[in-house]
Formats: sequence, structure tokens, C-alpha cells
Amino acid sequence: LSYHTRRLVYASVALLVIYTTVQIFRPPKLIDLQDREAQLKQIAKMIQSGTNNKLWRGGQACRHPRLEVNSSEIMKFIKPQGPLQCSEEKDWVQMIGGTAKITQAARDRYGDIECSFTDITRTDDFYTRTGITTTTHTEFNLEASDFVRVRCISESGKKWSSILAGVRNDQDVWDRTGWQQ
Repeated sequence: LSYHTRRLVYASVALLVIYTTVQIFRPPKLIDLQDREAQLKQIAKMIQSGTNNKLWRGGQACRHPRLEVNSSEIMKFIKPQGPLQCSEEKDWVQMIGGTAKITQAARDRYGDIECSFTDITRTDDFYTRTGITTTTHTEFNLEASDFVRVRCISESGKKWSSILAGVRNDQDVWDRTGWQQ
């Protein structure tokens, strides 16, 4: 074998030995994030074995600072606010459970009303997205979300808008709760 070939063989063997050593002495994974059952078993095992034992005996992992609520450092960020100025006009749409209905009082006052309902869905803790918009003259049932943006216009051109919250009937969620048993 030539000099360069021997060096290549030695380097390959050295890398193989290092890799094998690392694999043998590597700490095992604590939790397999793909398997929920294994994750729960591992957590239970850690609790029983006394890992973080002081936490399970009433100890506290993080010390919370003791802050005076009315201290000058905090109060400098508090500014007096004037009273809320709410419209005297009653809502045109009322949410009852998972159904948004155009109120009879609004119909009596403004005539025929057309409302557009757009589902609002939270994609995560920081972002929302809008869903399909449905236009109706009577009522709207929540199906894709518990929140809906409502924009209404009367036959005379008067407008009203708001964001409403309700509780939709989601059979998949209901089945997972086990409350019906």
C-alpha cells in the first residue's frame, strides 16, 4: 500500500473508533417526543426516582421576586384612563350559544339587514387567520371557530360591525371529553 492509502486507512479507522466510543458513552435520550405513551412513562419514572425531588416536596424551581404592587417603579407605567365611551346603540347581532342572530330590535329600527360573518381562527398564541365569509339576512351558526367578525349593513346604508364570541358545538371535542358517560 502506498503512503497516502495507509494514511487514509488510519484516518478512517480513527474516525470509526471515535464514533463508536461516542455512541457507546452517549447519554440516553430522556424522552422520545414521537411516542406519547413512552413520554408519559418516562415522566412518571423520573418522578418516582426522585429526579428533581425538591420540586415534589413543595420546593420551587424558580424563585419569584417579591415586588410591591404600588411601588414607584411600577406605578410610573400606570396612566389614568378616562371613562369608556360606549355607543348608546344596541348590538344588531346577538350570540346565543353557537348561533349569531340578527336582533328583532335592529330589524324594526333599520329594516332589512344583511350581515357578513367571517370566522376568526387562532393559528397559535400570536397569530389569527380569517376563514370563510358567509352572508345572511337571518342567523349564522358557528362551525369553524368560536369567534366571528360581523359586518352588517341596513337597507338604508347604516353600518354596524363587531367581533363576537360564542360556543360552537364541535362533536369531535365533545366525544373526547367523556362527559356524556
